[in-house]
Amino acid sequence: VSVMDSAVMGYLAYLCQAVPPSQKRDTRIRLLQSVRLRLSLVLLHNTPANACIPLTDSEIQALNCALVGFVKLVRQTIPPSQERDETLQIFERLRQELVMHLALTPHPSERE
Repeated sequence: VSVMDSAVMGYLAYLCQAVPPSQKRDTRIRLLQSVRLRLSLVLLHNTPANACIPLTDSEIQALNCALVGFVKLVRQTIPPSQERDETLQIFERLRQELVMHLALTPHPSERE
């Protein structure tokens, strides 16, 4: 949960700083802030790892896009290294498990 929260936080910073204002961007920011609030409550209360975190379909899709976007940002900004690549592989497996568990539709960039 803390890894997802950190990734969402990083992606939110990117959205706020690098993406021009639009209704789509602002909606995604609001959704991700809502997701972060739920994740922070789980962390704050030491909720068991297998606890459910209620998210709407829109929040789930925003979370998936944020995780995909975070990986892309790391690849663009952090120089290649074995440690970076291994960490991103672990992160991507976590995201894929989340996708399978939540039966998400693939992010548009994954359909190619």
